[in-house]
Amino acid sequence: MLDRFISAIKKVTLVKRISDTQSIWTMYHTFPPPVSPRVFTVLQTIHLDESSPRTGMVVSIPVDLSGLGDEELANFEEKDTKGRYVSVERLVELEDGKVE
Repeated sequence: MLDRFISAIKKVTLVKRISDTQSIWTMYHTFPPPVSPRVFTVLQTIHLDESSPRTGMVVSIPVDLSGLGDEELANFEEKDTKGRYVSVERLVELEDGKVE
């Protein structure tokens, strides 16, 4: 299913659920040579506005699990090169029920 969207994503793991709207995820990506595999770990925050038309926001920011006290969480990460990215995604439910 993942390769339907981004073929580079090989593994996605929930590291920690903080609340109903916040979770830490780690994703393992592979790329064609010469780029080595990358591990991206993010705090993902979501918001859904139920009014019509329904809209949502997904904000992902990088988190570093290598600090003191995070050893247990860091065990969920693959052991490759760590990458970082930030994303803000907006979702809108269209009149026909599809999501854009």
